[in-house]
Formats: sequence, structure tokens, C-alpha cells
Amino acid sequence: MRAAYERWRQAENDENAAAFTAYSAALDREERAGNIYAELVGRISAPLHNRQDGRGRTTPPMSTTSSENVAQVLDGGLRD
Repeated sequence: MRAAYERWRQAENDENAAAFTAYSAALDREERAGNIYAELVGRISAPLHNRQDGRGRTTPPMSTTSSENVAQVLDGGLRD
């Protein structure tokens, strides 16, 4: 995205419209990537923060920094 911005910023007058179109497309891709990332983080963090023990009580949140916990969620759920 930064490169597309620089090309637009440095474009000559006759290239300005095309460079802006490319920059705008890069912004759209960046927004889409951010939305996908946010959705994936939501999917991963919800099970980590909403676990229940065998008696139906909510357990304290697990650390979201644990790569093992994240891998378990991606693999189909947490295993006790």
C-alpha cells in the first residue's frame, strides 16, 4: 500500500488518475485484509474467553498468547 501511495504521489499529471486508481485498490485490499483478520481473531478469542467447566460454570479466560491454545481452536476446539 505504501508503494502504491508513493507512485500516486510522484505520478506525473497524465499518470495521476491511473496511479490514484491503483492506490485506491490497494486501500480496498488493505481494508479487506483487516476485516478478515478481525473476523479470525474473533473466532479464536471467543472460545478462549467463554469456556465452561463440567458444571456449567464459566472458567477464567485462557491466555490468547498461547500458540497451543490458538492451534487447538483452529483445529476444532479446545481440549481439556
